[in-house]
Amino acid sequence: MRIETHGQDKYGRTLGEVFDGAESINRRLVRDGMAWHYVKYSTSKELADAEKSARQSKAGLWADPAAVPPWEYRAKKKQPAATGEHWLNTPSNVRHNSTCKHFKATKRGRLCGPDEGKPCGICGG
Repeated sequence: MRIETHGQDKYGRTLGEVFDGAESINRRLVRDGMAWHYVKYSTSKELADAEKSARQSKAGLWADPAAVPPWEYRAKKKQPAATGEHWLNTPSNVRHNSTCKHFKATKRGRLCGPDEGKPCGICGG
């Protein structure tokens, strides 16, 4: 095994490619549907082709027709939810969004708008 480094990302993490002999483990993971090719930061034709192959064969994560890339999932969680997608725990006056474990989980509460109550410390309400 060897690693060829390619600098660092904006968080100081080392970027690189892992090899087992001549085989790129990065490419194998994408080809087998175990990793995404993040085109925002990679222009690799090999990785693009590997992902195309994985999609066509429905390998790994591509077995799910609604697979969502992590960067899209994170972006969606940061977007404010629409009115009616918040739950106000009326005794505590704390507001939870629809992704929160406390959404509609209290006995006394109601749907509310994004500006009612105090935001939850977990989901930001």
